[in-house]
Amino acid sequence: MVNLKSLSLAAPFRAARFFLISLRDFIFPPLCFGCGEKETENALICPECLKALYRYPLPVHGRTKDVIAHVRSLGLYAPPFLSLIHELKYRNRTKLAPMLGDALTSLLMTDPLLKHADLVASIPLHPARMRERGYNQSELLARRVSQLSGIPVTDVLRRVKNTKSQARIVDPGKRRDNLKGAFAVSSDTTLQDKQVLLIDDVTTTGATLDAAARAVLDAGARCVYALVVAQAHKK
Repeated sequence: MVNLKSLSLAAPFRAARFFLISLRDFIFPPLCFGCGEKETENALICPECLKALYRYPLPVHGRTKDVIAHVRSLGLYAPPFLSLIHELKYRNRTKLAPMLGDALTSLLMTDPLLKHADLVASIPLHPARMRERGYNQSELLARRVSQLSGIPVTDVLRRVKNTKSQARIVDPGKRRDNLKGAFAVSSDTTLQDKQVLLIDDVTTTGATLDAAARAVLDAGARCVYALVVAQAHKK
């Protein structure tokens, strides 16, 4: 039975909450999560930043060709991508994931290799890091890409070594050493002859993607592709 008293109390609460949100947005208009400058009304980012998500797709250069066959990114790790990734990754703005996933899917569907992937997999977090953050931004992106593209998502890739943050390591060689043995594929899983597409938010030297790709190839995959939101500037 519906509690009419509860409903009558809830209505003023909702009205008051709506009023406070409207007042906050009037005094402090929401700013674009991309550039942080232009005001937005109901959107997450301004029209100019939204266009940038689809305007500058880039190949990622400097790859180890026998590890990852092909890598694409939406753009450089600079505005608006830098701010969007930071908000998604460190400030719990998970509502940005579908928008970025849409742009990744658009790039995927126009790429002659990526669109033929058999499986989509995200770069996993170590369980300890997952408990700390509460979510994996790369997994959110991968699930959106899978949903829109129809390519099945798999979670067989595991992070078995709780590595130091790659962002704190500058030397490329030390980055690779930090990730040795960091990833593994579930022992009861085979990826035999599969084309696997790895999804991540950002790549710098490519050490993380390479380490994950080696684990996937060791599990029998035919080849590994990668799709990321942003590529860091080459040093």
